[in-house]
Amino acid sequence: VTALAAFGVVTLMSKSGQDRDADHLADLRGLFWRRPYLAAIMTIAMLSLGGVPITAGFIGKFYVITASITGGFWGYIMLASVVAGSAIGIYFYLRCMINLFLTKPGMHKFEAQPGWNQHTSGLMVLCSSMLIIYIGVYPETLMQLVQMAKSTGIN
Repeated sequence: VTALAAFGVVTLMSKSGQDRDADHLADLRGLFWRRPYLAAIMTIAMLSLGGVPITAGFIGKFYVITASITGGFWGYIMLASVVAGSAIGIYFYLRCMINLFLTKPGMHKFEAQPGWNQHTSGLMVLCSSMLIIYIGVYPETLMQLVQMAKSTGIN
């Protein structure tokens, strides 16, 4: 869900008539001043990827760490790799978030293009960001779905 939200924002930023997509960090610079809602969604996605509490990413990392601790010796190796990967990753996620709020020289503020949230892709990005927060606050709903899938034999 988190990757869907992050890549959805990049997709909404990209235009079909351009030679390339908005896939560079510089392309996100000043997004808050042009499209504040997309910047908020990207910030939520980056926080979730970093494993910040009240996001789905935190819940996922929490369950991985919990499972690794009960796994014995190899579990501790997994735990160390999750912690190291999160520490390295948070640096890059913070760089992305900082770029969202910086301004370009001579940039006009609040050039939000209306209607992005009325398309299917915009609605998917909005729903993804809400799901990230919902899973982070109420993880038991997701855990009940996992238990139901486990009891029915779905792999």
